[in-house]
Amino acid sequence: MKMVALKAGLQDSIQDAGRRFSQHDAIATAGVMDDYAFRWANALLGNPLNSSVLELTGGGSAWQIEQAGLLALTGADLDAQLNQTPLKPWQSFRVEAGDRLTFKGPKLGYRAYVACVGGWQTAHYYQSSSCALREKASGGFGKWLQAGDSIKANRFSNRAQITSIKPKHINPEFQPDYQTIQLPIIACKQNQGFDAKSYQAWLTQPMTVQSVSDRMGVRLRGETAVVWQQAAPFSEPTTIGAIQMTPSGEVLVLMADRQTLGGYPKLGHLSWWGRCLLAQAKPFSRIQWTVTDLKTAKQLQTRWYQFWQQLISN
Repeated sequence: MKMVALKAGLQDSIQDAGRRFSQHDAIATAGVMDDYAFRWANALLGNPLNSSVLELTGGGSAWQIEQAGLLALTGADLDAQLNQTPLKPWQSFRVEAGDRLTFKGPKLGYRAYVACVGGWQTAHYYQSSSCALREKASGGFGKWLQAGDSIKANRFSNRAQITSIKPKHINPEFQPDYQTIQLPIIACKQNQGFDAKSYQAWLTQPMTVQSVSDRMGVRLRGETAVVWQQAAPFSEPTTIGAIQMTPSGEVLVLMADRQTLGGYPKLGHLSWWGRCLLAQAKPFSRIQWTVTDLKTAKQLQTRWYQFWQQLISN
């Protein structure tokens, strides 16, 4: 399987689950923004769940198929077309040499994932193929993909097995709703440093995704800010999904390419499921908070991970 970029989209890159053992060296974990859609893309093809995928942000890209194969598409509906025929996400499908795969722009959601049998073949750094531009050395192509770049699948020992894999669709009940995004938030100890009344009011107000958001952090703005009542906290190691309040009153949710240290006060943390949903929020779209707890959030993530592992093992 091989395809060439005829036109590059915004921040198109190769990603996997990221670098889990790099933060002590001040290296970002990187990795996919939407872990849910990422794992479904690999599960559709029977791949190991950490196989490299193509992450498309916002659409606008076009690809020429150079060698036939089987692909999977999950995540956002970026108005994909295969040879000018509409192609919906959450399915696997066959492509032939000479086919053209295009993504015109976001209809529902913001990031889509394209997987191939065996995963995309790329360079690794700190045991990960994920691209993170702020690092001097990185996985993937070490940059956002550009027109003319060629990507191909890892060698697969059993070619007959590839042709025997049948295209599949994911049941609609497993496809997330990107129309109305509600983000589960987990409280943290620093909540006590905010004015309680303004914090409770903040939890009930809708937030708007700002256009300057990127893979390092998603910026949100509401009508009223929360009042911090204590001295500025010391800088400390950051975690993915940390919800910070900046001096300007803007909310910053740390995502895949976040820095490893930070000192803004934290309003809480997004659950794993909340991070997946936030990755699909388009600029200027609105989100709403819902409150959850750490135990419930961990149980949900564990159940899904067990489900996918059983799926590819059968």
